[in-house]
Amino acid sequence: MHPHAAEVRFYEELNDFLPPSRRKRAFSYLFSGNPSIKDAVEAIGVPHTEVDLILVNGSSVGFGYHLRPGDRVSVYPVFESLDISPVVRLRARPLRRTAFVLDGHLGKLARLLRMFGFDTLYRKLKAGSGLPGFRVFGSLIAFAVAMAYLEAAVVVYLRKIFYPGGFVFPLGEMNPFAYAVEVGREGATIVMLATVACLAASTGVRRLAVFAFLFGIWDISYYIWLKLLLNWPESLLTWDILFLIPVSWIGPVLAPVLISLLLVAGSLRMMRLLEDGCAARVDRWDWLGASAGVLLVLYSFMEDMTIALLQGGAQAAAALVPAKFGWPAFLAGFALMIGVTLRVTRRSGRGRGTIR
Repeated sequence: MHPHAAEVRFYEELNDFLPPSRRKRAFSYLFSGNPSIKDAVEAIGVPHTEVDLILVNGSSVGFGYHLRPGDRVSVYPVFESLDISPVVRLRARPLRRTAFVLDGHLGKLARLLRMFGFDTLYRKLKAGSGLPGFRVFGSLIAFAVAMAYLEAAVVVYLRKIFYPGGFVFPLGEMNPFAYAVEVGREGATIVMLATVACLAASTGVRRLAVFAFLFGIWDISYYIWLKLLLNWPESLLTWDILFLIPVSWIGPVLAPVLISLLLVAGSLRMMRLLEDGCAARVDRWDWLGASAGVLLVLYSFMEDMTIALLQGGAQAAAALVPAKFGWPAFLAGFALMIGVTLRVTRRSGRGRGTIR
């Protein structure tokens, strides 16, 4: 918990480093101990090499000044027309005039130049909605929905061949060759979604966000197509085989739909933050929480089938009739995933981080 606060405001192009909620206005910066003003500025997300003047309570200070509770801090970039030599306390002489002007698509280069101390003018000239361009965004949705139709069409054929009397548990044993082909098809589906995500985005976090969005839309659309083609599932609590790797995942349709809704919502929020100039701020607690949540969800999906395989092999798995889904484990994992998503997006919206 942070016991102290200072009021901070950044001016002119320094606002480019801040999330929209902090631009061109004073905001509270929470801190503990007595950090230097340099550390505070960089923690907020502004490179100290961009700063030409810092006023604390109206007086010029150097980077070695330590914040005190209640300080009012004003941070200024390079002064182009005023001589501030008599008051500057940050370096031997004020920053020189801007030497680089970069186009809107060179944001990564702009960040690198600024971090190395070069004065760089960079501004997005195109005001975006925070999401991929309309055509790209529409294409992603169209691809996911079309992929879902192909998936549903394959399932229609499989059920006509292997379950002509209806898709109900126990499912019986599947032809080993057909089962192997189906596992390969599921793996290929993930590869296709990942490939499109890599083509649609330019950085690791953006690609992960696009992949999560595609996966969520694809999974939800898959069940919509099955409902239209087969009038199945009967309800959101109808049991289904969800995935086959490494063993069959089983559970009510509602469970994967909830996961997909979270993936769509979380990925849209993260894409919006990234387009606004923020960066994903993920720490070890986020990774631990997300890992624990995923493991709990996977446990709820694979528990019954894994126990059947261990106790009686393939025959026991083929004769399995699931009676009760592991909702406690699933909901605990789902809650962890929601919490991590909210924590990461909230922290990412407060300033620049280190993962993009």
